[in-house]
Amino acid sequence: MTKATRVGAVAGAVVALAVGAGAVAGPAHAAPVAVQQFPANGIISNGITAFGTYSASIRIETAGAGAVWLSAPGGRQCGNPAVDDSFVRFTYTNISNGRSGAGTVRPCPGPWSGSQKVKLTPGAGTVVGTIAIVSKGGPWSIPGGATFGVR
Repeated sequence: MTKATRVGAVAGAVVALAVGAGAVAGPAHAAPVAVQQFPANGIISNGITAFGTYSASIRIETAGAGAVWLSAPGGRQCGNPAVDDSFVRFTYTNISNGRSGAGTVRPCPGPWSGSQKVKLTPGAGTVVGTIAIVSKGGPWSIPGGATFGVR
């Protein structure tokens, strides 16, 4: 191999790496993922006689290879102090690769601690899990369930 051939091969490899890195480094756009689910349901209390119901479902969006964003928007239920002070937990297992974990999010915006969106890394495959209301939002609650695919 001559010096010119080696320089050409190295230059070609550098260009290939730069092009490949540019493709990966571009901005990622979160896209919704279809989720088959039934929500967690709870009875909430804002005092001795002020009872209501709270239904918590999850939203999943793409976050790159083998990763997703988890959120649980409270929507119209936000503004109720018991819902605002709640968390929604999703505990999952990827039945394709055995990975498991959990993510906990706040359903409503506000000055409370906790994120409204967290990144989960279950890896590629089919994810199944339970949805639970924790804290004041559902002292009496029935867990929900969800399944979705991750690429």
